[in-house]
Amino acid sequence: MQLHRDLDITQKSAWYLLHKIRFALSGSSFSMSGTVEVDEIDIRGLERNKHESGKLTAGRGNVGKTAVVGIKER
Repeated sequence: MQLHRDLDITQKSAWYLLHKIRFALSGSSFSMSGTVEVDEIDIRGLERNKHESGKLTAGRGNVGKTAVVGIKER
């Protein structure tokens, strides 16, 4: 709820973003303090732009994409 209020986004988007951050940081042993900036992006082309043999038909959203998270300590 706090992330939803701070970023002025929907609760669903805040939950999605928080889970992506937690997954990206799981298993890592570094710590940060102070103000920290975080951003994420899904890398891969659109399914409609791929050749028919390379398309994934497993669903919608980030199927076949790689999540990349950038974190910076100010």
